[in-house]
Amino acid sequence: MSSNEKKNPPVLVGDNPTVEEHRINPDLLGTAYALRQHHPSYIPNDRAARMAWLANYVKCAVEYHVQFAPVFNILTAGSIYNATSTQTMFNRIVQAYAALDLLTPYQRGLTAYVNVMLFNRETGAVTPPRADPAMTMPTTPSPISGLIGIVVQQVDLLRRQPGFTEVIARQFGVLPTPAPSVDLETLDPAVQGRFTGGDVILQFRSPQGIREVDMAEVRVNRNDGTGVHLLGSTTHSRFTDHSDLPAGNTRAVWTYFVCFMTRNQQYVGQQSVVDVTVQGRVN
Repeated sequence: MSSNEKKNPPVLVGDNPTVEEHRINPDLLGTAYALRQHHPSYIPNDRAARMAWLANYVKCAVEYHVQFAPVFNILTAGSIYNATSTQTMFNRIVQAYAALDLLTPYQRGLTAYVNVMLFNRETGAVTPPRADPAMTMPTTPSPISGLIGIVVQQVDLLRRQPGFTEVIARQFGVLPTPAPSVDLETLDPAVQGRFTGGDVILQFRSPQGIREVDMAEVRVNRNDGTGVHLLGSTTHSRFTDHSDLPAGNTRAVWTYFVCFMTRNQQYVGQQSVVDVTVQGRVN
C-alpha cells in the first residue's frame, strides 16, 4: 500500500469544554473525532518530518505561483489552488503546534484544531479554540482547511502542467516513493509473539509498501487436537489474539502461523511460525 491511514480521536487530558471562557466548539471536536488521517506515501507520517516536508512544499508553491498559476494563483475566494492560502493554513498549524507543546491545559481543543486543519475532508472554514492570551493563535476562522487533502489535489493538477519536470517534482518532494524490491520467494514476515496475561500480541514485518503484498494472514494451532484455525488478516504489523484462555491455571503452547497474501488470496513468500506459552487465570 502506498498510503498511511489511521483514526486518531483527539481524546486528551486538559481543557474542560464545559468551562465557558474556554469552551471548545463541539463541532470542532466532532469533526476531529471522525477524521481519518490519510495521505500519500510522498508525505511523511512522522509529525516532525511531515511538518518539514510541508514547509518545503509551501516554499516551492510560493516560488512557482506564477509559473503554475492554475495550481497556485487562483484568486477566487475559498479556492484551494492558491499558494497564499496554503501558506496561511500551514502557518496556523505551526502556531497551533507551538501552543500545543506549551499549553497542556488546552491540549484537547488544540489537538482537534490541528487535526481538522490537516485532515478535514470538507475544506471548510474552521474556528480555532480559545487559547492563552499570551499565545499568537489567531481568533478568526481559517477560510479553508484540510491541508493534506488540498496538497494532494494541487499535486495531481501540478503533475499535468506544461513545464512540470522531474527536477521540479524533486524540489517539491512529490516524486513517487517506489516500494522496496524484495525477493518474494524468501520473503519472511518474521513473526514474534508475547503473552500479556490476557491476550497474545503478534508483531511481524508490515505488509504495507511491499510490492505484490496486500495483507498478512494469521492462523493458530492451540495444540488441543482441533487443528489449525484462521484468526484473520491485517494490513498492519501487529495482530492481537483475544481468544479465551485455557481453563483454570492451565498452561498451553499456542503456535501461530503468519504468511503474506495478495488481495486475490494468493500466498507470497515464506510462512513464519512462533510458539507462545499462555496460562489461564484463576478467578
